[in-house]
Amino acid sequence: MMKERSSASPSGPPVYHFKTLIPVTGALMLLQGIVEFMRCIIAFRDGKWPQRLHDVQELDQQMLQKAEQGEYQTIKDLEELGQRKGAV
Repeated sequence: MMKERSSASPSGPPVYHFKTLIPVTGALMLLQGIVEFMRCIIAFRDGKWPQRLHDVQELDQQMLQKAEQGEYQTIKDLEELGQRKGAV
């Protein structure tokens, strides 16, 4: 409402956009906490942790799987180059 601006810069860029993110981030973290609490209740009731979504996986694991399946052209090219030089 006040359209607060920064006094640290001669042009006085607005800072209220960034300050709006503080309560939004807090609400999202509260929501995540509620979901994790519910997950703990389910684990306590069933005796095992519920599975996470299948797409939640470490990126390096996904990349290694794709590389093993030969989906990366760059890796294929490097392997060919190494084989031609006798390194692989």
